[in-house]
Amino acid sequence: MTMQKATRHPGVFKLPDGKWKIRTTAVSGETGKLKEVTKTLPAGMREADVLLQLGHMKAQARGAGGDSPAARSRTVTCGLSVSDYAVQWLSRRATRVRPSVATNYEAKLSLFILPHLGNLPLAELSRSDIEDWVALAEKAKMKSGKAYARETVTGWWRVLTTLVKDAVAEHGLPADPTSRVRPPKARPTGRREKGTLNQEELAKLLEAVKRQTPERYAEVYLLAYSGMRAGELYALDWDDLDEARGRILIRKSVWNGHLDSTKTDSPREAALTAAMMAVLREHKALLVALERRGQYGNLVFPSDTGGYRTATSLQKPLAKAAKEAGLPGRVTPQVLRRTVNTLLLLSGVDRIVIRSQLGHVSEQMTERYAGISVQAKHDAVARMEARKKVPSTADSLPEI
Repeated sequence: MTMQKATRHPGVFKLPDGKWKIRTTAVSGETGKLKEVTKTLPAGMREADVLLQLGHMKAQARGAGGDSPAARSRTVTCGLSVSDYAVQWLSRRATRVRPSVATNYEAKLSLFILPHLGNLPLAELSRSDIEDWVALAEKAKMKSGKAYARETVTGWWRVLTTLVKDAVAEHGLPADPTSRVRPPKARPTGRREKGTLNQEELAKLLEAVKRQTPERYAEVYLLAYSGMRAGELYALDWDDLDEARGRILIRKSVWNGHLDSTKTDSPREAALTAAMMAVLREHKALLVALERRGQYGNLVFPSDTGGYRTATSLQKPLAKAAKEAGLPGRVTPQVLRRTVNTLLLLSGVDRIVIRSQLGHVSEQMTERYAGISVQAKHDAVARMEARKKVPSTADSLPEI
Protein backbone atom coordinates (compact mmCIF):
# COMPACT_ATOMS: atom_id res chain seq x y z
CA MET A 1 0.00 0.00 0.00
CA THR A 2 1.41 3.37 -1.03
CA MET A 3 1.94 5.67 1.94
CA GLN A 4 0.53 9.13 1.54
CA LYS A 5 1.30 12.23 3.55
CA ALA A 6 -1.54 14.54 4.54
CA THR A 7 -1.09 18.24 3.82
CA ARG A 8 -2.59 21.24 5.59
CA HIS A 9 -5.46 21.15 3.09
CA PRO A 10 -8.32 18.68 3.69
CA GLY A 11 -8.47 16.13 0.89
CA VAL A 12 -4.96 16.87 -0.45
CA PHE A 13 -2.16 14.30 0.01
CA LYS A 14 1.47 14.05 -1.15
CA LEU A 15 2.72 10.68 -2.39
CA PRO A 16 6.33 9.46 -1.93
CA ASP A 17 7.07 9.81 -5.65
CA GLY A 18 6.13 13.50 -5.58
CA LYS A 19 2.70 13.06 -7.09
CA TRP A 20 -0.43 14.55 -5.54
CA LYS A 21 -3.57 12.70 -4.54
CA ILE A 22 -6.81 14.61 -4.06
CA ARG A 23 -9.99 13.24 -2.57
CA THR A 24 -13.41 14.76 -2.03
CA THR A 25 -16.83 13.80 -0.81
CA ALA A 26 -19.60 15.88 -2.31
CA VAL A 27 -23.35 15.76 -2.68
CA SER A 28 -24.39 14.80 -6.19
CA GLY A 29 -26.72 17.32 -7.76
CA GLU A 30 -28.50 14.49 -9.58
CA THR A 31 -29.04 11.95 -6.79
CA GLY A 32 -28.66 14.04 -3.64
CA LYS A 33 -26.37 11.35 -2.21
CA LEU A 34 -22.80 11.56 -0.97
CA LYS A 35 -20.22 10.71 -3.58
CA GLU A 36 -16.47 10.11 -3.02
CA VAL A 37 -14.01 10.82 -5.81
CA THR A 38 -10.19 10.51 -5.86
CA LYS A 39 -7.65 11.58 -8.43
CA THR A 40 -3.86 11.41 -8.79
CA LEU A 41 -2.05 14.45 -10.19
CA PRO A 42 1.48 14.54 -11.65
CA ALA A 43 4.54 15.52 -9.62
CA GLY A 44 5.81 19.07 -9.93
CA MET A 45 2.42 20.76 -9.81
CA ARG A 46 2.15 23.91 -7.69
CA GLU A 47 0.03 23.60 -4.57
CA ALA A 48 -2.26 26.38 -5.79
CA ASP A 49 -2.92 24.46 -9.03
CA VAL A 50 -3.63 21.28 -7.05
CA LEU A 51 -6.24 23.18 -5.05
CA LEU A 52 -7.81 24.43 -8.25
CA GLN A 53 -8.04 20.85 -9.52
CA LEU A 54 -9.68 19.85 -6.24
CA GLY A 55 -12.25 22.61 -6.67
CA HIS A 56 -13.05 21.46 -10.21
CA MET A 57 -13.35 17.87 -9.03
CA LYS A 58 -15.82 18.86 -6.31
CA ALA A 59 -17.95 20.67 -8.87
CA GLN A 60 -17.90 17.65 -11.19
CA ALA A 61 -18.76 15.30 -8.32
CA ARG A 62 -21.95 17.24 -7.68
CA GLY A 63 -23.04 16.50 -11.24
CA ALA A 64 -24.89 18.53 -13.82
CA GLY A 65 -27.50 19.74 -11.36
CA GLY A 66 -25.01 20.63 -8.67
CA ASP A 67 -24.94 24.32 -9.53
CA SER A 68 -28.64 24.92 -8.97
CA PRO A 69 -29.82 26.85 -5.88
CA ALA A 70 -31.45 23.70 -4.50
CA ALA A 71 -28.27 21.67 -4.89
CA ARG A 72 -26.18 24.42 -3.25
CA SER A 73 -28.60 24.53 -0.36
CA ARG A 74 -28.36 20.74 0.09
CA THR A 75 -24.57 20.96 0.03
CA VAL A 76 -24.53 23.49 2.84
CA THR A 77 -27.04 21.63 4.98
CA CYS A 78 -25.15 18.38 4.42
CA GLY A 79 -22.04 19.85 6.07
CA LEU A 80 -19.99 21.78 3.51
CA SER A 81 -17.06 23.03 5.56
CA VAL A 82 -15.43 26.44 5.32
CA SER A 83 -12.39 24.71 3.76
CA ASP A 84 -14.56 23.02 1.12
CA TYR A 85 -16.13 26.31 0.17
CA ALA A 86 -12.76 28.10 0.24
CA VAL A 87 -11.36 25.69 -2.36
CA GLN A 88 -14.34 26.28 -4.65
CA TRP A 89 -14.15 30.02 -4.08
CA LEU A 90 -10.43 30.10 -4.85
CA SER A 91 -10.87 28.10 -8.05
CA ARG A 92 -13.42 30.60 -9.34
CA ARG A 93 -11.38 33.63 -8.27
CA ALA A 94 -8.26 32.28 -9.93
CA THR A 95 -9.89 32.54 -13.36
CA ARG A 96 -10.47 36.28 -12.92
CA VAL A 97 -7.30 37.56 -11.25
CA ARG A 98 -3.58 37.48 -11.96
CA PRO A 99 -1.71 34.30 -10.90
CA SER A 100 0.18 36.27 -8.24
CA VAL A 101 -3.10 37.46 -6.68
CA ALA A 102 -4.54 33.93 -6.68
CA THR A 103 -1.41 32.61 -5.00
CA ASN A 104 -1.63 35.41 -2.43
CA TYR A 105 -5.23 34.43 -1.66
CA GLU A 106 -4.23 30.78 -1.33
CA ALA A 107 -1.39 31.61 1.07
CA LYS A 108 -3.56 33.75 3.35
CA LEU A 109 -6.30 31.12 3.43
CA SER A 110 -4.06 28.13 4.04
CA LEU A 111 -1.73 29.73 6.58
CA PHE A 112 -3.89 32.10 8.61
CA ILE A 113 -7.59 31.42 8.06
CA LEU A 114 -8.41 27.77 7.36
CA PRO A 115 -6.27 26.31 10.19
CA HIS A 116 -8.67 28.02 12.63
CA LEU A 117 -11.98 28.10 10.74
CA GLY A 118 -11.59 25.49 7.99
CA ASN A 119 -13.20 22.53 9.77
CA LEU A 120 -16.33 24.46 10.82
CA PRO A 121 -19.56 23.81 8.87
CA LEU A 122 -20.14 26.79 6.58
CA ALA A 123 -23.82 27.02 7.48
CA GLU A 124 -22.97 27.18 11.20
CA LEU A 125 -20.22 29.80 11.00
CA SER A 126 -21.14 32.36 13.65
CA ARG A 127 -20.14 35.82 14.73
CA SER A 128 -18.49 34.37 17.83
CA ASP A 129 -16.31 32.18 15.56
CA ILE A 130 -15.19 35.31 13.71
CA GLU A 131 -14.57 37.16 16.97
CA ASP A 132 -12.43 34.27 18.21
CA TRP A 133 -10.45 34.35 14.96
CA VAL A 134 -9.92 38.12 15.31
CA ALA A 135 -8.52 37.60 18.81
CA LEU A 136 -6.10 34.95 17.49
CA ALA A 137 -5.04 37.17 14.56
CA GLU A 138 -4.21 40.03 16.92
CA LYS A 139 -1.93 37.77 18.97
CA ALA A 140 -0.32 35.89 16.06
CA LYS A 141 3.48 35.92 15.90
CA MET A 142 6.09 35.00 13.33
CA LYS A 143 8.61 32.23 13.91
CA SER A 144 11.02 34.88 15.13
CA GLY A 145 8.59 35.76 17.91
CA LYS A 146 7.81 39.19 16.46
CA ALA A 147 4.23 40.33 15.89
CA TYR A 148 2.96 40.57 12.33
CA ALA A 149 2.76 44.00 10.71
CA ARG A 150 -0.59 45.77 10.63
CA GLU A 151 -0.76 45.52 6.81
CA THR A 152 -0.31 41.74 7.00
CA VAL A 153 -3.11 41.21 9.52
CA THR A 154 -5.38 43.57 7.59
CA GLY A 155 -4.72 41.48 4.47
CA TRP A 156 -5.94 38.32 6.24
CA TRP A 157 -9.12 40.13 7.30
CA ARG A 158 -9.86 41.36 3.77
CA VAL A 159 -9.65 37.84 2.35
CA LEU A 160 -11.77 36.37 5.14
CA THR A 161 -14.55 38.96 4.84
CA THR A 162 -14.64 38.65 1.05
CA LEU A 163 -14.85 34.86 1.30
CA VAL A 164 -17.66 34.95 3.87
CA LYS A 165 -19.69 37.62 2.07
CA ASP A 166 -19.49 35.61 -1.15
CA ALA A 167 -20.65 32.50 0.73
CA VAL A 168 -23.60 34.43 2.14
CA ALA A 169 -24.59 35.65 -1.33
CA GLU A 170 -24.08 32.28 -3.01
CA HIS A 171 -25.68 29.98 -0.45
CA GLY A 172 -28.25 32.31 1.05
CA LEU A 173 -26.95 32.00 4.61
CA PRO A 174 -29.29 33.67 7.12
CA ALA A 175 -26.72 36.27 8.21
CA ASP A 176 -23.20 37.53 7.53
CA PRO A 177 -21.13 36.50 10.59
CA THR A 178 -18.52 39.18 9.83
CA SER A 179 -21.10 41.97 10.02
CA ARG A 180 -20.31 44.59 12.67
CA VAL A 181 -17.21 42.68 13.80
CA ARG A 182 -14.28 45.02 14.38
CA PRO A 183 -11.23 44.15 12.22
CA PRO A 184 -8.16 42.83 14.02
CA LYS A 185 -5.82 45.52 15.26
CA ALA A 186 -2.24 44.37 15.19
CA ARG A 187 -0.07 45.25 18.15
CA PRO A 188 2.68 47.84 17.58
CA THR A 189 5.80 46.16 16.18
CA GLY A 190 8.16 49.05 16.83
CA ARG A 191 9.16 51.91 14.58
CA ARG A 192 10.84 50.81 11.38
CA GLU A 193 12.10 53.23 8.79
CA LYS A 194 11.17 52.32 5.23
CA GLY A 195 14.10 50.87 3.34
CA THR A 196 15.54 53.55 1.07
CA LEU A 197 18.98 54.73 -0.01
CA ASN A 198 20.30 58.25 -0.24
CA GLN A 199 22.18 59.52 -3.30
CA GLU A 200 25.59 58.58 -1.92
CA GLU A 201 24.50 55.07 -0.91
CA LEU A 202 22.88 54.50 -4.30
CA ALA A 203 26.06 55.53 -6.09
CA LYS A 204 28.13 53.14 -3.95
CA LEU A 205 25.72 50.30 -4.65
CA LEU A 206 25.83 50.82 -8.41
CA GLU A 207 29.64 50.98 -8.40
CA ALA A 208 29.80 47.71 -6.46
CA VAL A 209 27.37 45.98 -8.85
CA LYS A 210 29.37 47.11 -11.87
CA ARG A 211 32.59 45.72 -10.36
CA GLN A 212 31.17 42.40 -9.15
CA THR A 213 28.45 41.47 -11.65
CA PRO A 214 28.72 43.81 -14.66
CA GLU A 215 26.21 41.70 -16.62
CA ARG A 216 23.50 42.70 -14.07
CA TYR A 217 24.46 46.38 -13.85
CA ALA A 218 21.92 47.62 -16.43
CA GLU A 219 19.05 45.94 -14.56
CA VAL A 220 19.98 47.57 -11.28
CA TYR A 221 20.58 50.93 -12.97
CA LEU A 222 17.13 50.99 -14.56
CA LEU A 223 15.46 49.92 -11.34
CA ALA A 224 17.40 52.60 -9.48
CA TYR A 225 16.44 55.46 -11.79
CA SER A 226 13.17 54.49 -13.47
CA GLY A 227 11.25 53.22 -10.44
CA MET A 228 9.88 50.26 -12.39
CA ARG A 229 8.68 47.16 -10.61
CA ALA A 230 10.94 44.15 -11.16
CA GLY A 231 8.20 42.29 -13.03
CA GLU A 232 7.80 45.25 -15.40
CA LEU A 233 11.55 45.45 -15.96
CA TYR A 234 11.86 41.80 -16.93
CA ALA A 235 8.90 41.99 -19.32
CA LEU A 236 10.56 44.78 -21.35
CA ASP A 237 11.17 44.21 -25.05
CA TRP A 238 13.57 46.32 -27.08
CA ASP A 239 10.48 47.56 -28.94
CA ASP A 240 9.28 49.12 -25.66
CA LEU A 241 12.22 51.55 -25.68
CA ASP A 242 11.36 54.66 -27.68
CA GLU A 243 14.65 56.55 -27.80
CA ALA A 244 13.37 59.22 -30.20
CA ARG A 245 10.67 60.32 -27.74
CA GLY A 246 12.66 59.49 -24.62
CA ARG A 247 10.14 57.05 -23.14
CA ILE A 248 9.81 53.50 -21.88
CA LEU A 249 6.48 51.88 -22.69
CA ILE A 250 5.46 49.80 -19.68
CA ARG A 251 2.62 47.60 -20.88
CA LYS A 252 3.14 44.21 -19.25
CA SER A 253 4.73 42.42 -16.33
CA VAL A 254 6.24 39.02 -15.53
CA TRP A 255 5.38 37.02 -12.45
CA ASN A 256 6.78 33.57 -11.76
CA GLY A 257 7.58 33.07 -15.43
CA HIS A 258 4.14 34.15 -16.67
CA LEU A 259 3.55 37.24 -18.79
CA ASP A 260 0.61 39.37 -17.67
CA SER A 261 -0.62 42.95 -17.50
CA THR A 262 0.91 45.48 -15.12
CA LYS A 263 -0.02 45.43 -11.44
CA THR A 264 -2.56 48.22 -11.95
CA ASP A 265 -3.76 46.78 -15.31
CA SER A 266 -2.92 50.16 -16.86
CA PRO A 267 -0.04 50.78 -19.30
CA ARG A 268 2.11 53.85 -18.71
CA GLU A 269 5.15 55.71 -19.99
CA ALA A 270 8.34 56.24 -17.98
CA ALA A 271 11.30 58.47 -18.74
CA LEU A 272 14.09 57.05 -20.89
CA THR A 273 17.15 59.28 -20.53
CA ALA A 274 20.31 59.43 -22.61
CA ALA A 275 22.25 57.95 -19.68
CA MET A 276 19.86 55.00 -19.53
CA MET A 277 20.24 54.35 -23.26
CA ALA A 278 24.03 54.42 -22.94
CA VAL A 279 23.82 51.81 -20.16
CA LEU A 280 21.42 49.69 -22.24
CA ARG A 281 23.72 49.77 -25.30
CA GLU A 282 26.62 48.55 -23.15
CA HIS A 283 24.31 45.85 -21.80
CA LYS A 284 23.40 44.70 -25.32
CA ALA A 285 27.05 44.55 -26.33
CA LEU A 286 27.86 42.54 -23.19
CA LEU A 287 25.14 39.99 -24.02
CA VAL A 288 26.78 39.45 -27.40
CA ALA A 289 30.30 39.27 -25.93
CA LEU A 290 29.20 36.69 -23.34
CA GLU A 291 27.31 34.75 -26.02
CA ARG A 292 24.16 34.62 -23.91
CA ARG A 293 21.29 32.62 -25.37
CA GLY A 294 18.94 35.58 -25.19
CA GLN A 295 21.12 37.95 -27.21
CA TYR A 296 19.14 37.35 -30.41
CA GLY A 297 15.71 37.58 -28.80
CA ASN A 298 13.63 40.67 -28.15
CA LEU A 299 13.81 40.64 -24.35
CA VAL A 300 15.95 43.42 -22.91
CA PHE A 301 16.95 41.38 -19.86
CA PRO A 302 16.73 37.67 -20.76
CA SER A 303 17.76 34.97 -18.34
CA ASP A 304 20.80 32.81 -19.00
CA THR A 305 18.50 30.36 -20.81
CA GLY A 306 16.82 33.06 -22.88
CA GLY A 307 13.57 33.20 -20.89
CA TYR A 308 12.15 35.59 -18.32
CA ARG A 309 14.14 36.55 -15.26
CA THR A 310 12.59 36.80 -11.81
CA ALA A 311 13.05 39.39 -9.07
CA THR A 312 14.67 36.74 -6.86
CA SER A 313 17.52 36.40 -9.37
CA LEU A 314 18.81 39.77 -8.13
CA GLN A 315 18.95 38.76 -4.47
CA LYS A 316 22.55 37.53 -4.46
CA PRO A 317 24.03 40.28 -6.69
CA LEU A 318 22.35 43.00 -4.61
CA ALA A 319 23.28 41.41 -1.28
CA LYS A 320 26.92 41.05 -2.35
CA ALA A 321 27.08 44.62 -3.67
CA ALA A 322 25.38 46.05 -0.57
CA LYS A 323 27.88 44.29 1.66
CA GLU A 324 30.85 45.65 -0.28
CA ALA A 325 29.33 49.15 -0.26
CA GLY A 326 28.86 48.93 3.51
CA LEU A 327 25.11 49.56 3.33
CA PRO A 328 22.97 48.75 6.36
CA GLY A 329 19.93 46.56 5.83
CA ARG A 330 18.79 44.49 2.88
CA VAL A 331 18.61 45.95 -0.63
CA THR A 332 15.87 44.61 -2.91
CA PRO A 333 14.17 45.83 -6.11
CA GLN A 334 11.43 47.24 -3.87
CA VAL A 335 14.01 49.24 -1.90
CA LEU A 336 15.27 50.70 -5.19
CA ARG A 337 11.70 51.59 -6.18
CA ARG A 338 11.14 53.33 -2.85
CA THR A 339 14.46 55.11 -3.29
CA VAL A 340 13.36 56.59 -6.62
CA ASN A 341 10.09 57.70 -5.03
CA THR A 342 11.89 59.33 -2.10
CA LEU A 343 14.67 61.04 -4.06
CA LEU A 344 12.16 62.51 -6.53
CA LEU A 345 10.10 63.88 -3.65
CA LEU A 346 13.18 65.37 -1.99
CA SER A 347 14.13 66.95 -5.32
CA GLY A 348 10.83 68.82 -5.35
CA VAL A 349 9.28 66.88 -8.24
CA ASP A 350 5.51 67.28 -8.47
CA ARG A 351 3.67 64.30 -6.98
CA ILE A 352 1.55 63.91 -10.11
CA VAL A 353 4.74 63.38 -12.13
CA ILE A 354 6.00 60.84 -9.60
CA ARG A 355 2.69 58.95 -9.66
CA SER A 356 2.85 58.76 -13.45
CA GLN A 357 6.51 57.66 -13.51
CA LEU A 358 6.13 54.93 -10.88
CA GLY A 359 2.58 53.85 -11.68
CA HIS A 360 1.05 54.55 -8.27
CA VAL A 361 -2.74 54.33 -8.13
CA SER A 362 -3.04 57.23 -5.70
CA GLU A 363 -1.11 60.08 -4.10
CA GLN A 364 -1.44 58.23 -0.79
CA MET A 365 0.63 55.40 -2.28
CA THR A 366 3.33 57.85 -3.31
CA GLU A 367 3.46 59.17 0.24
CA ARG A 368 3.35 55.70 1.78
CA TYR A 369 6.40 54.54 -0.17
CA ALA A 370 8.44 57.59 0.72
CA GLY A 371 11.16 56.67 3.17
CA ILE A 372 12.14 60.12 4.39
CA SER A 373 15.10 59.71 6.75
CA VAL A 374 15.54 61.57 10.02
CA GLN A 375 18.61 63.27 8.52
CA ALA A 376 16.53 64.61 5.62
CA LYS A 377 13.95 65.95 8.07
CA HIS A 378 16.74 67.50 10.17
CA ASP A 379 18.24 69.23 7.12
CA ALA A 380 14.83 70.59 6.08
CA VAL A 381 14.16 72.09 9.53
CA ALA A 382 17.70 73.51 9.66
CA ARG A 383 17.14 75.25 6.30
CA MET A 384 13.87 76.69 7.59
CA GLU A 385 15.57 77.96 10.74
CA ALA A 386 18.35 79.56 8.69
CA ARG A 387 15.79 81.63 6.75
CA LYS A 388 14.21 83.02 9.92
CA LYS A 389 15.80 85.84 11.94
CA VAL A 390 15.78 84.70 15.55
CA PRO A 391 15.82 87.62 18.04
CA SER A 392 18.79 87.65 20.35
CA THR A 393 18.47 87.90 24.15
CA ALA A 394 19.73 91.48 23.99
CA ASP A 395 16.90 92.46 21.63
CA SER A 396 14.35 91.42 24.23
CA LEU A 397 15.83 93.49 27.12
CA PRO A 398 14.17 96.86 27.98
CA GLU A 399 16.11 100.05 27.37
CA ILE A 400 17.79 101.67 30.42
